[in-house]
Amino acid sequence: MTIQLAAYAVLTCYLCLDLWVFRGPLSRTITRPRMDSEEMIAEAKAQGIAARVYFQPIYRAQVDERARQYLWERGRTFADTTVTERHLLREGMVHELIDQLLIKIQIKISPAENFTIPEGTQQEVFALFEKRYGTAEVFDALLADQKWREEEEARMRINARLQREKYLNSFLPDEVTGDEAREWYEKNRKEMRAPARRMVRQIFVSTLTSEVDAVRELVEAARARVVDKNEDFAAVAGSVESASKLVDLGWVTADKLPQDFSLAVFSLPLNKPQVVQSKLGWHLIEVTAVEEGEVPDFEEVAESVTDAIRQSRKEAHLVVFRRYMRNRAEGKIEIFEDVLFAEDLE
Repeated sequence: MTIQLAAYAVLTCYLCLDLWVFRGPLSRTITRPRMDSEEMIAEAKAQGIAARVYFQPIYRAQVDERARQYLWERGRTFADTTVTERHLLREGMVHELIDQLLIKIQIKISPAENFTIPEGTQQEVFALFEKRYGTAEVFDALLADQKWREEEEARMRINARLQREKYLNSFLPDEVTGDEAREWYEKNRKEMRAPARRMVRQIFVSTLTSEVDAVRELVEAARARVVDKNEDFAAVAGSVESASKLVDLGWVTADKLPQDFSLAVFSLPLNKPQVVQSKLGWHLIEVTAVEEGEVPDFEEVAESVTDAIRQSRKEAHLVVFRRYMRNRAEGKIEIFEDVLFAEDLE
């Protein structure tokens, strides 16, 4: 009884000190404004929050980052867009981020072990992501431009993407029968003409961290060594210290390259290295083989057809799943249009 009374006394004393003397955690929890109050919404907007899902923030900077990536993949920048395009682009990107955050929340309340990504897979995917940018300097410039917390945040974002993919795949049937694949092939064979592709190698030097004119002179000098002096392409690439280590790009199709780079690659003649500029830097490009598109036999594309069927099922499921998640989150999704479309409304 004495111990119980002492415990009650200590607890009462703590509550009194927290609530009325020190204004501690309990006092702040009780007295702070509600998250949906005008005061907290104004504070969120002042911090650059463009949307909230269950009061979890999506910042305007995240929306613009996603929009820049979308444009970069198509060889464009914000400077190439109109006000209307930017408005629609930001609207599309914020809804994409909302859907991803809803999935992230769902993953958090699911058994964690079901969607854990093995460390080896994380390392492999991150290595491929990092390799796309050629040199450590270019990769570091990317991190700084996106305002990521160095390599740690890049790894975290890639792992979250892998988890979302694993979570969505858990709802999909894996089996596609041979008859289903054959039927799909017969219905779509006219549209299955393989795209034209090129075997490409390059010497690439980025202009993100170097002067444009100096980079151009460096690549022009590399071309002179390859074309005029007949030096080995790979040896020249290896001797240019600031050049990307990714020399052989292998077989590429137009839709897998940024638009400006794709136009250059698919306009070059065979075995004639040329210097071209892209939004990322200067390239010495050589096309070493060409294949024009043709309709393949079923046996050649059976695996691709199976993947296409799975992908179409996945996209159909994703539409239904997103609608389901949005219905569950009704009233818990807020979009602050005056933050999201700030420049567009000026």
